[in-house]
Order: sequence, then structure tokens, then C-alpha cells
Amino acid sequence: VYTGTTEQVATDSSILIKLFPNPNSGLFTHELNMARTDENSGRLNLQVINSLGQIFYEKNIPLIQSQISEEVVLDGSVQTGLYFLRVSCGEMVETTRMMLLR
Repeated sequence: VYTGTTEQVATDSSILIKLFPNPNSGLFTHELNMARTDENSGRLNLQVINSLGQIFYEKNIPLIQSQISEEVVLDGSVQTGLYFLRVSCGEMVETTRMMLLR
């Protein structure tokens, strides 16, 4: 069993996602680093989805700064399984995997 973080590498037109711990029990922290925030205005959309595309968590975050760190608590009804954390802002979309163990 892998325990640690899931992290991606940012490019000039992307979103860096760091999620920990992974796997988790429905409580996790995400750190987001936006590249080229001067071109992004408005809001960042954060979703936890399953492989069927069903949304189990969604939050819109005002894009005030290029780095965001938040704790997420998933509802107790979300079952054990593989989920995806999808972050979008304008045309930029990044997704990372997350394992939920209840």
C-alpha cells in the first residue's frame, strides 16, 4: 500500500496539484499552484468525481492568489474506492487520482 502524496509537475499553462495523504479516509488536504495567474480571472472549480463521472464534492474558489491550500472533508456516504480530484480554471484542467479507504 502506497502512503504519501500525489503530485504533478506544473508547466507554464497548468495547475500543479498536491494531495495528501493518499490514500485517505475522506479527510485530505490539497495544495494548488496556478501557473500564469495573470491570464486567469474568476474562479477555480474543484471536484471529487468517480470513474463514472459522478460528482461527490464540488467547490468554487475565488482566484485571489496563485497558491491555494485547503482541507477537504468528504461526506460519510462516499464509499471506499478510486476517485479523481479535478481542478479547472478557464481552459486549464488538471486531474489527479485519490484512493478513499473507509
